[in-house]
Amino acid sequence: MNKENTRIKGVLKIALIASPFVIGVIFYYPHYNESGVRYPLLDAAYAALKLYTGDAVEGIDTPLILHIAKFAAMFFALSLIISVLDKSKQLLDYFRAGSEKNYVVYGRSAHAAHLCQSIGNSRCVSGVDEFIENGRNYVLMFSDDNKNLEFYAENYDKMKDNNVYIRLENIRRQNIDCKNVVTFSIYECCARLYWREYYPVSSEKIALIGFGCLGQNMLTFGLQMNIISRDQHFEYHIWGESGEFRELYRELDRIDLDEIVFHGADPFADAKLISECDRIIICSDGSDNIEILSKLLFCMEPSSAQIDIYSPDQRVIETIYGGSNIRCFGRSEEVADIDVIINQKTLDRAVKQHEYYVRKYGGEHWDKQNSFIRYSNISSADYTYVIERLYNEKHMSIEEIAELEHIRWCRYYYLNNRRYGAVRNDSERIHDLLLPFDKLSEENIIKDIEAVKVKLTDEM
Repeated sequence: MNKENTRIKGVLKIALIASPFVIGVIFYYPHYNESGVRYPLLDAAYAALKLYTGDAVEGIDTPLILHIAKFAAMFFALSLIISVLDKSKQLLDYFRAGSEKNYVVYGRSAHAAHLCQSIGNSRCVSGVDEFIENGRNYVLMFSDDNKNLEFYAENYDKMKDNNVYIRLENIRRQNIDCKNVVTFSIYECCARLYWREYYPVSSEKIALIGFGCLGQNMLTFGLQMNIISRDQHFEYHIWGESGEFRELYRELDRIDLDEIVFHGADPFADAKLISECDRIIICSDGSDNIEILSKLLFCMEPSSAQIDIYSPDQRVIETIYGGSNIRCFGRSEEVADIDVIINQKTLDRAVKQHEYYVRKYGGEHWDKQNSFIRYSNISSADYTYVIERLYNEKHMSIEEIAELEHIRWCRYYYLNNRRYGAVRNDSERIHDLLLPFDKLSEENIIKDIEAVKVKLTDEM
């Protein structure tokens, strides 16, 4: 039935497009026939075809119906040109998508647009809603997590053998086990860039105002990256709705060295405490960060604290607030850079260190690992930047750094609800190495020290 309907629609469409031609022939034929030309029908057909260019035969009175036919013909001709151009673009996109260095990017957000700019117009194919065949690298950046996953599911057979990068903000990614899929979060990318650029050099008292997706990533990423001394004591003070977060992250209390304090949703009630912090990070997901900043400056006591505010478009804040202690982070063009979204350098590091470990101690290769282990290696690769800084700038010994790396590893496991047990049991989320560094066996301490040496020499 559907095929029959499609066939009928096709016939009606052709008849509609051809109707100006038929009207033209019927109108012009008597004129050419009376003029005594040799082939009146051909001349009439030629004159009728010219209607599609907006031309009409001069010297002949044109009735209303022929005027209507001419404009209809011009409309159909324009539609045909647009259709041809569209098909040509689709064909061009098909061939461009087939290059291993090119990316097909879906999404209409500012981040998607900036990602295409970062990739380069010659290498980026911008998808809308239609699937583009022949791609090698697909980036799904719709603003809704479910839409990204639905699009992937609908086109799974066409994408399963290619590289797919999916944006997910609210759906937990550590439980997704599609081997060719890499998931990413704009807010995690933002947190990664922030702590990499504005890293602490000593223990700090930090205020996080706003605890949506961004605030949660700022905390969890900071807990894994801000490990700089065995004697450190960071204080993270959180303002925002945190009930669900604390329900989900059940092992937070096991994180040592640092302190995490959850306050209420209203930061203005604790303005004095906030003014005592070394660093104030305003990181609401919404567009109310400027309002929060203005109210905070109004009600808190004079402070020399560094104030950082999340602002994808920082021009307004830079114009209005010119204070030396106020800086913006999270600019769309910085966060949506190809090297940040795809994060290939960190991913390559993670794969190399995992494969090094497999060669030396055995185990499953990267492509057979679940996403939890993969992200554990990615967290370790991210921390490499801290390791290099501690070794080269603070001249910390490899043994000291190995202890800090073990603390980071424990924190990753605690943040993913793992706990200690004398016998390892992955199905029950129990690991026997979630111990203080000095409680590990000599064999495991040596492993950690070797891992740091390998990272610093990049001999994986």
